[in-house]
Amino acid sequence: MSIVIGWDIGGVHLKAARAESGRIVKAVQLAAPLRGGVQCLAEAFDRAKAELGAAQHHIVTMTGELADTFSSRPEGVECLAMLAARKLNGAPVSIYAGPAGYVRPEEAREHAGLVASANWHACASFIAGRCRNALFIDMGSTTTDVVPIIDGAVAARG
Repeated sequence: MSIVIGWDIGGVHLKAARAESGRIVKAVQLAAPLRGGVQCLAEAFDRAKAELGAAQHHIVTMTGELADTFSSRPEGVECLAMLAARKLNGAPVSIYAGPAGYVRPEEAREHAGLVASANWHACASFIAGRCRNALFIDMGSTTTDVVPIIDGAVAARG
């Protein structure tokens, strides 16, 4: 059985879903507002890990790099990717970089333009692989994305 946990680091919440052999078996959402720094997020990772258990692989998306805590998106991407890597040690961590696929946490800053706020692309790509034409809408705590899917491909540019 393969066990993967998907993580989304938002500006206000940390979300995670545990998949066993491709089936979601548990999901959590924890308050982790980044406006006051990353300590609350670090604690949320600890609580979520305790609730979700171990995994063979972790996949991370983010929008939290937009928080005022960071002076730039690349700084935010790097900080959040490295925090995730530290907190999720024990299993490989991959950072989603949109159309480029996945990068290691230590490579996230150099791919910041693709990593930053790519959670919408991850979800839309998943749907595009299963539905030829659709309108995907993702409403989060701080953002809403409306993404057209045309001929089985994500048709949005950003």
